Amino acid sequence: MSKINQTVGELLEKQVNNELYASNLYLQMGFWFESQDWEGSAHWMFQQAKEEREHALSIANHLLDREWKVKLNTINSPKNNWESPLEVWEDALQHEIVVTNSFKGIMGEAKNEEDYQSEELCYKFLAEQVEEEDTLNKIIKKVKAFDGNLGFYVQYDQYLGQRE
Repeated sequence: MSKINQTVGELLEKQVNNELYASNLYLQMGFWFESQDWEGSAHWMFQQAKEEREHALSIANHLLDREWKVKLNTINSPKNNWESPLEVWEDALQHEIVVTNSFKGIMGEAKNEEDYQSEELCYKFLAEQVEEEDTLNKIIKKVKAFDGNLGFYVQYDQYLGQRE
């Protein structure tokens, strides 16, 4: 595989760090859910945190295969307190929208540089982002339908805990 373009490499390296931030964000969300005794929701978030870390490794491996020396930067601490389960889920969706836009930008630059390998990598992640946003939108709709009735959320929390 050919050496990666400087601009595309920098953008992908930044995305590695963004994915690690996302992993920490989902861990923090999981910790918040645990502190509120929403164990199923916590489990869902912990699974998502693992997935985000895998994304970081996948992008880093792409960079390494293209003769790029990956540098990790300091990862900012994520938000750590929410008022309700709904607020957590809404923040998760907003974060995924940011991720989608980031990959769109990287893909655009990869296209400009005719870096088809990086474009393909971004395409894979953008396809996954459709699923991520759809899943979170569905969770948010259900949580909103409970209209603050935590008794319904108890049952839904158990369902969320089944995520593998």
